[in-house]
Formats: sequence, structure tokens, C-alpha cells
Amino acid sequence: MTIGNPALWHSILALSTFLADKIFGRPTSRTYVHLHHSLPLIQTAIQTNTINDSHIAAVFLLAYLNFASGEIASAGRHLDGLVLMLEQRYTIDQQDNPLINAIRRLTIRLDNVRGTTGRTLAFPSHKLGPLSSHRDWLVKLIEPNNTSAIDWALAEFELEDLANQIIHLNLRARTLRASETHNPATDEHELIFRAEVLLNELQRWKLRPIFMAAEADENLSRLASLGQDSAPTFLNYPPLPFNNHVYAGLLIMYHRLQILVSLIIEPQVGDDPPERLEAALNLCRTYASYRAARTTMPSTMIIPLVLSGFVLGETDYPKGIPLPDDVNGRIRVDLRSINESRAIQWSHLCVTRRRCPSRNMAKPATVLLGYLLPEIRYLVVICIYPAGQDTEVN
Repeated sequence: MTIGNPALWHSILALSTFLADKIFGRPTSRTYVHLHHSLPLIQTAIQTNTINDSHIAAVFLLAYLNFASGEIASAGRHLDGLVLMLEQRYTIDQQDNPLINAIRRLTIRLDNVRGTTGRTLAFPSHKLGPLSSHRDWLVKLIEPNNTSAIDWALAEFELEDLANQIIHLNLRARTLRASETHNPATDEHELIFRAEVLLNELQRWKLRPIFMAAEADENLSRLASLGQDSAPTFLNYPPLPFNNHVYAGLLIMYHRLQILVSLIIEPQVGDDPPERLEAALNLCRTYASYRAARTTMPSTMIIPLVLSGFVLGETDYPKGIPLPDDVNGRIRVDLRSINESRAIQWSHLCVTRRRCPSRNMAKPATVLLGYLLPEIRYLVVICIYPAGQDTEVN
């Protein structure tokens, strides 16, 4: 695809040099050199209506680069343009390209991340459906006899589509509730009805045969391992070990959406209703097992942890965050991410409600802001401390 398309060459080099320079602690100036070449080429292709699949891939990589560098607004502009480019591509050229279909699915995933920051989604829910069966193009990328991998991919696509609809509803709820013309008698009825419909769809998603089989396998494995070495736990709650980490990762996202729907219906932090508490605890217990089996953690895990922080408060769940009393903590879990190139280990991830703790604590290595539910009016600060420089988790 890169043959004869410098825009894609430079987009690939921009992303790869950014990641490499970040790993080795070098300035990222090389990234901007490649962006200086790539962006004008893409803009020229748009203006002259000569866009091809290579340009679509180039814009996707630039959007991914913006997400990786924390430039969410810039990433959003790339996503908006990418959606238009994909629409034009499918209008002009009906040829089915499995790589472009894969890019489209990855774009929907990035768009959902953007939506959780309170920004408008690029993909309307009614445009999520594929022009051809997902299975038809997946078999061109995955061995046809590997039906399990295809089924897991289809399950993830469906969950991402549900996430898109739930995030759209969350944004609508925020807009309605912030409006001067908000009428609780009518608006709340509509919001709750739509949220309950989506919650039912979410529960139906979990009943897919592949999930039922995976859950049966996990239960058998847990019975067989009773009395053996203890599995990783979240606080003092019983361990919830997983052998199938694809299943565990999807369950974390499933519980995240359960919490988000619950916060749409009842926009108050805390562990009520009980289903919200159950989802948060299951999310953290699943995460403990998922984290233990991986050397690195995907950044997509930050959002589920933040959402669980809206549920597990310092008053009712003090063991979730053993920090000074003047800090309003929300949740504390152990996060280990090892980078082989530099052998960096991050140990404790702490989600607080107001600010990063400063007394008696090491300075955090990374601080990220999660802006998820403005109507609750909480600022979520995620602080990641270097291994060995933090207090011990209970």
C-alpha cells in the first residue's frame, strides 16, 4: 500500500519515530519532520479529489499518533475527516478491501475513546453497520479455519457498536440536563427508557455462545485449581482467575459499559444501585487477573478504572486507597507495565477525585485527566507511581 504514496510513508515514520523516541527518552522532533511532509500531501489529495486507500491509512495513523501524544482535539479532527474519507471511498469504489475494513473498525474504537472525554463522536450510530459481512473480510485477514478468532473479533465489534450508542446517549443526557429548557418529566423518561434498552442489549450480547462456552471453561478451571496457589486479587475480594484473556479483556469493557449506563440512569457517584457496585467489583477483580498475565497494559484500560472509581468511594471502600485523610480517593489497584527496551516498571495506579496526593507520597510519574461525566462535577486524576516509590497496597 505504501508503494508510490509518500504521505503514507511519512505517516508511518511519524508514528514509529514518536513511539521509539518516547521509549528511549529522546526528543520527538523527528516526528514533526515527517508530519511536515505528510500533512500537505494528504491535504493536496483531498483538495484535488485524488484520495486512495493509502491516504485513508495515513490519516488513521495520524489520528492514532495524536491519541498517543494526548492531543485528543487534533485526533478528533483527523477522525472527522477520516469518516468522510471512508464514506467517499465506499461511494466511489465498492471494491472490498479487508485492510480498509480493519482500519474502519479501529477508527470506531478510537472514536469511542474520544467520546468518553465528552467530545462529539464522529460516527453516528446508524452508520456503524458494515457494507459487507464482517466475517467475509475477516477470513481474508485471519486463517479461515481459526473460527474462534473470528468469533471473538465479531463479539468485540458488536461491543464497540454498543459502546458507540451508549456514549451517544451519555452525551445527549449531558446536553439535555445542562439545558435551560430541560424538562425532567419528559426528558428523563426518554433517557431512562433508551438506557434500559441499551442495558438489555448489553446483557444479550453477553449471552453469545462463545461467551457461554468461555465462562463454562473458566468455571471448570477454577474448580480444578481450588486449593492451589492463590490467584491475583483485588483487595480482599475473592480471586477471579482467567485463562482466556481475550474473554477477560472484553468482560472489563462490558462492566465498564454497565457502569456508564447506570450513571446515565442515576447520575450520582457511589455504589447504588447494587448492580453498579457488582459491575465495579467484577471489573476490578477481572482486571487483577488480566493485569497479572500481561507485561504491558493497553491504555484503553484507563477508562474502565476511572469509571470504577466513580463507584468505589473512600468512605465505603477505604481499603481501595490507603492515602492521607485529606485526599478524596476513589480506587487504587496495582498496575504493572514493563517496557523491555528500558525495563521501566510502573507499580501503583491511583485514581483520586480531586487532586494527586502530595504528602508522604512520591511525585507521580504520569498524570492524566479523565473528563467523563461533567454533570457529576468530579475531576478524576490518575497518578502512576514508579515501582518501589509508593506505599504498599493492602
